[in-house]
Amino acid sequence: MRGLIAAIYMSALTACAHAPAAPDACVMAAGATRDAPVRVPFEIVGGRVYVQTQVNGGGPYRFAVDTGASGMGRVDASLATALHLQVIGVAQSSDGVTTADVNTVHLGSVAIGDLRRADLDLIMRDYSSSVPPEAAISGILGRYFFSVGVLVLDFPSRTLRFTR
Repeated sequence: MRGLIAAIYMSALTACAHAPAAPDACVMAAGATRDAPVRVPFEIVGGRVYVQTQVNGGGPYRFAVDTGASGMGRVDASLATALHLQVIGVAQSSDGVTTADVNTVHLGSVAIGDLRRADLDLIMRDYSSSVPPEAAISGILGRYFFSVGVLVLDFPSRTLRFTR
């Protein structure tokens, strides 16, 4: 899915370059690529995009960027344990086939570069114990984390750019 999203974005940029009158989305994409106030490097492991993230002012912690994931994001159980986060509730999580009850925890803040979101209640699950160490994550940034602006994943330069 992430590959499809990147392909759609790249197709949109190509279409924008050839459009006689650029629609608003083209202007936003061009501005986000050129003058983004948030620019952070990312790495790719197993086809997934990872960024260094600050949580509650500490870190860095490695989070996956998943624009297909609903909500603000997810926290790996190992990070919740390391930060002594308390379970505050239960939510439902679905993979499109099955639904499961999952615990939620509260984070004071999550930030990548200058993009900071505060007072987040996130789903907590074990994402890392069953993957190779190079693919382990502390959490996932979902689509709503980026809902206040334009997100660009520049694969050639391995840079995440974000602007409001």
